[in-house]
Amino acid sequence: MHVALVDPSSDVQNSIAPLLDKQGHKLFSFANTSDALARIKSDTEINALITGAQVGPISGVELCRETRSLAGRQRAIYVLLMSNGDRKTKIEALDCGADDVVDEPPPSDELRAKLRVAERTITLQQDLMRSASTDYLSGVSNRGAFFDELIEAHQETGHGGSLSVILLDVDCFKAINDRYGHDVGDHVIRAVAGAARRYGAPVGRLGGDEFCILLKGHVLNEALVVAAGLQHGLAEVRLETAEEPISVTCSLGVSELQPGDAIDDLIKRADLALYRAKEGGRNCIATTLSNSWMSQRPRLGVSLARLLPRPFPEVRERRNALPPSDGLLARVCVVIDLLIASGLSEKIAAQIMAKKMTAAGIPAPKSGEEGNWWQCILSWRVAFRNGAASVDALSEYQDVVAAIESIAPHERVECVLGSDLWDRRRVVLDRRSSAGFLIP
Repeated sequence: MHVALVDPSSDVQNSIAPLLDKQGHKLFSFANTSDALARIKSDTEINALITGAQVGPISGVELCRETRSLAGRQRAIYVLLMSNGDRKTKIEALDCGADDVVDEPPPSDELRAKLRVAERTITLQQDLMRSASTDYLSGVSNRGAFFDELIEAHQETGHGGSLSVILLDVDCFKAINDRYGHDVGDHVIRAVAGAARRYGAPVGRLGGDEFCILLKGHVLNEALVVAAGLQHGLAEVRLETAEEPISVTCSLGVSELQPGDAIDDLIKRADLALYRAKEGGRNCIATTLSNSWMSQRPRLGVSLARLLPRPFPEVRERRNALPPSDGLLARVCVVIDLLIASGLSEKIAAQIMAKKMTAAGIPAPKSGEEGNWWQCILSWRVAFRNGAASVDALSEYQDVVAAIESIAPHERVECVLGSDLWDRRRVVLDRRSSAGFLIP
């Protein structure tokens, strides 16, 4: 272990130092708590603290508290307080984060025993921390641990500096699993993780076949270079299967932290870029160069729902005489708003929804007009937002908004388009309701 020993008495230090040296521990001695705390903070290899109670400028009990706070959940450190037998001090030290208390000066045999306990405790804590923060399959950070690193990096960047992320997922991963089996899929996950780790940057598996690379000190152009290198490295990967060797490709979305960005903004832009890369044919890199769309378009959420006008009385009367199938149109409008808020144009958003609705068995308003289906959807959206909707439809809109808000921001587009959330209850459009929506 690397041990920090804090005590103003040279006699105490001289009695402990030989014992630690004999057991193979590396000792750092300090006469005051300020120097000790600064070294513990800067040297993460220090994993044990032995301190006297009567030290300064802060007491040994306060040093226990500060050290425990400094270690947090990501660092294993064993804290041992030496006390002159004051029972109140011992109890307070244990409450403040000390793992154990020993007499001062400590008997040699007792100190040796407590150091063996410290070694076992630190080893166990480190194993637990690795298990809690590491994805078992890929060996990279799991989602929670990665976002902890991202939060810390975001805080550091707030004082000046650059920060970028690369979001990537495996192209046609489900097809690989379906054709070659999940064991091959597992090999693919490990291969992609291995390629991502070669750059020495923090890598997290966010779920399934999706990974994120955290690039501290990288502006967007530098991150794009890393993404290109990763894409090139993946092109050389060949995995053996029972049928044939297969190659692996990924789509990559890159974004850079902009002034005023929250973490969700950074990830959301990368997620949008990844979506564009997949729409662009996969095995390519995309980015969102500007943050302007985030200020120009409303964010999806309760505030967006409030932008919808309440229907005019005459509209309510007209709509109440029609079948309640406009609930589906309300849900379609929610998803179009989500796509637009994510940076897509109205046309692209409507075209995506037209494809989704056709795949769900919902026909275009008129036979032979499938190609203009998306234009009809945009007309519905305009009418809907101008108040041509029933109270029930507006309530449906707000319910779906609330459901989407429960999804992590960087997952919303993929989750919504990959599920039937937008098409709850599978209500089929009625031509009469289409007419009620002022469709040309």
